[in-house]
Amino acid sequence: MTSEVVPAEEVASVKRKSGRLRKIITTGERAFLLLDKTPAARFLEEGLVLSPDDIKELEGTAAMEAGLVFACNFLARRERSEKQVRNALRDEGLEKPEVIDYIVDTLRQKSYLDDRRFASELSRYLTGFRGAGPGLVRMKLAEAGVSSGIIDDIVDDTFPGGEEKRSALKLAENRISRMRGTDSRKAASRVRGYLLRRGFSGAIVSGICCDILRGEFSGEQDERRYSDSE
Repeated sequence: MTSEVVPAEEVASVKRKSGRLRKIITTGERAFLLLDKTPAARFLEEGLVLSPDDIKELEGTAAMEAGLVFACNFLARRERSEKQVRNALRDEGLEKPEVIDYIVDTLRQKSYLDDRRFASELSRYLTGFRGAGPGLVRMKLAEAGVSSGIIDDIVDDTFPGGEEKRSALKLAENRISRMRGTDSRKAASRVRGYLLRRGFSGAIVSGICCDILRGEFSGEQDERRYSDSE
């Protein structure tokens, strides 16, 4: 019985990413990041046959060097979470966990990567430009892979005291101002859905909607009343 012959892996294409970053795609549909003007640049040749040792180098030292440059460029655009960086590296073809760990650890040591800083910036964006409440902030941070402990701290810092109520009231006032002539039941239903989608608690939303139904909602006046009740 003859053993199966494994086809040789060849460089099928060479693509320029940015700066000195390059990506090669093999005939086996594997992707490798590497840096031009380094020893690994010898692999930037279409049709080149890759030996097992070549693959090992591309997976290891070459991936560490190029992956670190890629990650720094990725973080230069805006803050990212550790999970987002890991996912981006995998999407670029990095497979070995120890290589990704090395890159992430290096970025963390240089303070380029900080989940708490990322969470704080994302929370400010969500509340300032998206009108997000605590629930939506929690969900978005969890999706980005931020730990529950950091999420708790950020939410507490973002919504101290009666801040959730004050934020919900401001959004409700703005929403109501666009619904002149709408009956109170329909207005309350729309405000309820609007606030719940933005992650405000059911109790706060229900209180605001009850005031709308009773005809007692009056924007700034209600904000002072809710604040005084804290």
